[in-house]
Amino acid sequence: MQVHAKVPHINDEETVDFRNLPWYREAKAEMTPGLALRIHRESHGWSKAKLGELLGGVNRRDVSALEKGRRPVSLNIARRASEVFGIPLRSILEPNRIPE
Repeated sequence: MQVHAKVPHINDEETVDFRNLPWYREAKAEMTPGLALRIHRESHGWSKAKLGELLGGVNRRDVSALEKGRRPVSLNIARRASEVFGIPLRSILEPNRIPE
């Protein structure tokens, strides 16, 4: 995974580790398990109904409640989501953890 981004106003060849930038740390701190579900679902182009189906029959309204934080993401749902998205379980349960 590339963790560097070009900064146009500095030099086209110079890269900066974006994990150290204030905007990234702020956004990461606000990340919740529900928001992580939504981001991964949308990045796959799936509807809430499709994700619910892939999670084992979770209805669309419950997926919405999970994404909006009105319902907690259970360990069982998080495990199934990590399998469906092909990502580590930690990416769902601890999405605000900044990797070092």
